[in-house]
This record gives sequence, C-alpha cells and structure tokens, in this order.
Amino acid sequence: MDTAVTTTSVLTTTTAFPKKSERDKTARVAPQFQELAFNLGLWLSGLESFLNIQNHSFAEESRAKSALREWTKEFRLAHSTLLLCSSLNFQLAEVVKNGNQDEIFAAPDFDVSADEIFALSQCLKDAILLSEGLLRGAPLKFGEWTAWSNSLTAKLKKEAAFEKLIKFSEKTGERFLPEILQHLLKRNTLPAATEADLKLILPRIARILKWLNAIEQMIRQDKPLKTTLLLFARI
Repeated sequence: MDTAVTTTSVLTTTTAFPKKSERDKTARVAPQFQELAFNLGLWLSGLESFLNIQNHSFAEESRAKSALREWTKEFRLAHSTLLLCSSLNFQLAEVVKNGNQDEIFAAPDFDVSADEIFALSQCLKDAILLSEGLLRGAPLKFGEWTAWSNSLTAKLKKEAAFEKLIKFSEKTGERFLPEILQHLLKRNTLPAATEADLKLILPRIARILKWLNAIEQMIRQDKPLKTTLLLFARI
C-alpha cells in the first residue's frame, strides 16, 4: 500500500504513453481496466457515504454520546480505505499508461480521462499524508472527525474523476440484476404505472446486490472485513 501511495506522486499528465504500435502488442486490458475502475468507484462511494456525519447518527439519544466518545476508529477505517483507493487508482493509472487507449476508454458509461485519473492520485496521496498526521495525534474526538471529513469530502468532490468513477460503478451495478427481473421488464405485459415504478426501483436494487456481492467476494477471499462498514454505509 505504501508503495502505491508514494509511487502515485510521480504519475503526472506529462507521463509519456507508449507508441500505438507498442500498445497494440499488449494483451487486451479493457476487462481488467473496467474491473479496476468499478472497484475504485465502489470504494470511493463507500468513503463518500462514511464521511457523511449523518450516517453515524441513528438516534437522538446517541448523538450526545457521539460528541463525547473517541472517533479514532472511524479515522482508521477511512485511512485504510484511502490506502486501498490509492492502490486501485495507481493500478488504473498503470493500465492507462501501458495499454491501448482506444480499447481502454471504450467501456460503456466510462468518461474519465487519463488526466483526471492522474489528478485523483495526487488528491488521494495528500489525503493519506494528512490522515497519517492526524492519527499520530490520537485519541481523536468528534470535532476533529467533523472538520476532517468535511474537508476531505470537499477536496474529493473537486476532482472530476471522483464522481465520474462512482457514477461508473453505479451504472455497472445497475446491470447486476437477476435474470428473472430482467425478463420481467422485457415482457411489456405490466401496467404502465407498475412498469414505470419498477424501472425506477430495480436499478437501485441491482446496485445494492452488486455492493453486497463485493462484500461476499471479500468474505470468500478471507479478506479483512472492517472496511466493509463503508460499503454498508453506502447501501
């Protein structure tokens, strides 16, 4: 992870791309690129929801306690996710740098440019360095969490790649719908009002299923599950 964080700092928009003849010799990377882009958008979406303080307040009586308790564990979870996002973004940038541009950027619903990917890498690196500095001052309280989460959210949203990658993941998730439900909409036998409601609701259900599938894959691979709290925050 540390290697990914430090290495992203040297990826800039002036990085030379291989000549087309060299890129054409590489293996087909579009599926790998799309998977990396989806996973990066997935975790960025979880980070966005987790940083929203409203997602941590479930009842009136718990809010007063939240202001008094220690928030270091939330800092650590967000920090771990920033490291993961930085690693994924670094891998994405490497694929862009070494792959066939026409093939890579032909993915449906994908409109993130190479420059935007490289800019996001620097933003993530800065956020990680700041987060490390704050964690050295633990224990951290509610005030520090609020100030940091608001600042980080604002910085991330200034990066065009941030919201574009989240949108790409959500569009990918909308296609993760059980076949029986896909056929339901294709039959055209439903009342117009019901069909309109289903077209609004089913894509959201599909996204939830896709996010849950990502968590299931982590369980099967015996990966640490603490960071899945961020995905559940999104769900």
